[in-house]
Amino acid sequence: MLAGLRLVHRLVGLTVSLWLLLLGATGALLVFKDDWLHLTQPVTAGPSPDAQAATPSGLARRARAAEFAFGADRIWALVLAGPSIALDQVYLRDHAGGGYLDPQTGAVVARWDGAERVVDVLFDLHHALMLGDAGKKAVGIVGLLGAMLVLSGLVLAWPTLRRLHGSVWPKSTTRSGLVVAHRELGLIAALPLLGIMLTGAAVIFPATARVLLGGDSKLSIAARTPATSSGSSDTAWQAVFSAALARFPEATPRAITWPKAPDTAIAVRLRQPIEWHPNGRTTVLATAAGYVVDTRDAAAAPLPDRLVNAAYPVHAGKVGGLLYRSLVALAGLALALLSSYSAIAYARHLFGGLGQRKARPASRG
Repeated sequence: MLAGLRLVHRLVGLTVSLWLLLLGATGALLVFKDDWLHLTQPVTAGPSPDAQAATPSGLARRARAAEFAFGADRIWALVLAGPSIALDQVYLRDHAGGGYLDPQTGAVVARWDGAERVVDVLFDLHHALMLGDAGKKAVGIVGLLGAMLVLSGLVLAWPTLRRLHGSVWPKSTTRSGLVVAHRELGLIAALPLLGIMLTGAAVIFPATARVLLGGDSKLSIAARTPATSSGSSDTAWQAVFSAALARFPEATPRAITWPKAPDTAIAVRLRQPIEWHPNGRTTVLATAAGYVVDTRDAAAAPLPDRLVNAAYPVHAGKVGGLLYRSLVALAGLALALLSSYSAIAYARHLFGGLGQRKARPASRG
């Protein structure tokens, strides 16, 4: 049985090792995305907007400023300034780029094209391999295969647990030295890796995760409603935000998603105090006139929904402060090292003997 499990572990590891290396390395870097932005663009770490900017009229002004600067038909979403980033951030459709707006004045602070910012390229690599929806699904599958590798590796390494020395760096570059380091690092990092991989898969496949946790594959909120359109004036936007805040008066507005089509409602994301997600999962769908079509109360959602909602902040290190972010980054680094050890060991196993075979002695005769 162990021989078969070992063969499966090796074959799956050989198939996905380079992908896992990429995901681990980019994930470790993305944990410190906000810190990098604060360092390279100090204006992003400025003071939070005042209370007036968070009123329905202030939020309407900010939405209209984004439309004026970037075009309502080009905007996918606006993430409002918060504790991490002190500027409103515009995301354009089709990964076409975006920009920062001053939440107080509406002035454009910065603009960029789709692949201009390193952090955006890293995120697209990590989240979708820069391949769109197909890439996202591939990343989710690789994450699940990675979790399977961790579990099978634990079973295979369990008999050697007493000989564990905690050597996470190879003592030699031989195949045996790489295998030992791979095994010991895998044992040390197993639990954090399982948590990171499973929460990452839940981010990619939320409906499946809800079903596996005993919930419903579909959320109760509707995605479409007849004859609605995007906000076309301050009055319309103010009505939208007034309706959203009336439904959830203690929540903080965090993001707006523009309609994809004329018959799609505006989505306002809010964060309630109990939520872990930095942008919240509480959602209000409303028409341009401010008529509420549907709502999603994340704080009162069933337990499976709340667990899935917590997957992203746990996966991305958005809870627990610097200590937890460092742990997530170390888990990503461990994944990259484990993958590199296995890839090099496999290469040595497959090609190491080429050109090194001893010549046969000449026959006497």
